[in-house]
Amino acid sequence: MVDCLQTERIEVNIPNILPVLPLRDVVAFPNLILPLLIGRQKSMNAVEHALRKGKVVFLIAQRDINVENPLVQDVYTIGTIGMILRTIRSKETRGKIKVLVQGICKARLIDLIQIEPIWIAIVIKEVAVKSAGEIVDIEPLVLTVKEKLGRLVFNYGKAFPIDVMVVVENSSDPEKLAFLIAANLGLESSQTQEILEIDNPTHKLMRVNEILDNQIGLLTARNSPKKYDE
Repeated sequence: MVDCLQTERIEVNIPNILPVLPLRDVVAFPNLILPLLIGRQKSMNAVEHALRKGKVVFLIAQRDINVENPLVQDVYTIGTIGMILRTIRSKETRGKIKVLVQGICKARLIDLIQIEPIWIAIVIKEVAVKSAGEIVDIEPLVLTVKEKLGRLVFNYGKAFPIDVMVVVENSSDPEKLAFLIAANLGLESSQTQEILEIDNPTHKLMRVNEILDNQIGLLTARNSPKKYDE
């Protein structure tokens, strides 16, 4: 599980052509800071390229983490445009680069092109939408999600960063809550990708609520006393 924290929104001019960091077994979310350890040469080249060109990259999760040189069919269609905040090279990284990146906004991949020595993406920025019949008062849903997360962590011992828990308790924005919880709950990358791809912020949180229900149900069943036939 990667400890992802919410931060302030970044306002930058975003081009439609960006260097790419394909991600293995992790999904980047808008407005969250994500630590990465970059080892593939093309990804390291992409970081160096981005540092010279405004520090903006496109973060896209791979469908199969075992693919070394992903093509467009090997990655998801929806990813996150991010800003590189910091890079670290040291003996401990053994030739790899530690990168701290902050998500800016969701974007749709139009094409992924391998241009030596990096991957280049053509993207379109996506905007959150509200559908007809949108829930106006989301406070009950927000409170329910917070209560279920609290039960999962404090009653069932689910691993969850305490500092992130504090941020969750002080937030009421459905999209921020959905991203914070999904990023830190230790979910499969396919589930976190699903949360990213949902357009409607309230629907994102509703899906997180369902995931919390499922996890509580599984833990309740696991911890219940077994009944034996006499």
